[in-house]
Amino acid sequence: MSKKVDTQTIYLINQPDYRAGEGRPKLLRISLAATYTKLDFGYQTTDYYIRGGWVRIAPETFLRMHDSDIKYKMIKTENIPLSPDHHHFNTSKDWLYYSLFFEPIPVKTCVLDVIEADPGEDTDFNYFDVNLDAKKMIALY
Repeated sequence: MSKKVDTQTIYLINQPDYRAGEGRPKLLRISLAATYTKLDFGYQTTDYYIRGGWVRIAPETFLRMHDSDIKYKMIKTENIPLSPDHHHFNTSKDWLYYSLFFEPIPVKTCVLDVIEADPGEDTDFNYFDVNLDAKKMIALY
């Protein structure tokens, strides 16, 4: 189901359903705009790693819609470095909020994957079956 799209409006989906490996950052929300698609994440470190460990994102990360072969490239990040750089945590109680910006995807009901590495390993930030339901989209002005 497609929404009538206003090119000035940003459409927001809070806490979309998705599938990801244990310990991955939480996908908090998705913003769909005429010029970008933005995914916001939140992560709290654990005591599994000394001082919480580190994070980074691969520059080749992309979105892939299930009903298309098109790959939507990542165009920008906020608050997370691109590989090979790292963000090192100071404690096992630190929080990090970050955003990934991609080329714009259509504003419609769809299912997509967020792929950092294909094929991925257990440590990659791959997210599958991200459900974008047009009925749950909030129009922001």
